[in-house]
Amino acid sequence: MLGVYPRKADRSLRVCIPKRFLSDYDDSYIGQTVYIAVEYACYSNHLGLLVFSEREYESQKDDIFLLAQIASKQLSCEELLPVKRTIDKRGRIALPRRLAEYASINAQSDVYCIGVADHFEIWNTYIWDQINGSVDTNEMLEVFKMISEDL
Repeated sequence: MLGVYPRKADRSLRVCIPKRFLSDYDDSYIGQTVYIAVEYACYSNHLGLLVFSEREYESQKDDIFLLAQIASKQLSCEELLPVKRTIDKRGRIALPRRLAEYASINAQSDVYCIGVADHFEIWNTYIWDQINGSVDTNEMLEVFKMISEDL
């Protein structure tokens, strides 16, 4: 599951999963379960969404919950727990409104679906472009160290 694919969230906050990502599911992806969780980009103070197949979610559940705790703590909000969704017959997933709001994704938002080996991420295109144009690796490592000390 690799690559960056531009998409648009529809009025119901549904995003069409790239066909290349759907091929990682069984022949019949319709009705398959996915889990949507938050990814906190601590070096930019923004959120993206992580999308895992049921199998990958089960194998990484502890790490996913840790990411949710970090995001909740850094943003001073109630816990942002993963949400279970199913893939519809058109290959779309409905984003949870609350998580989408934290990720700055609303109806008609331009988003990127970004394949990252065993899962994919959904980011607001403006935020993704902004993050990737301004990341200072040393600064990012310092932030990671500070967060890990707080846990």
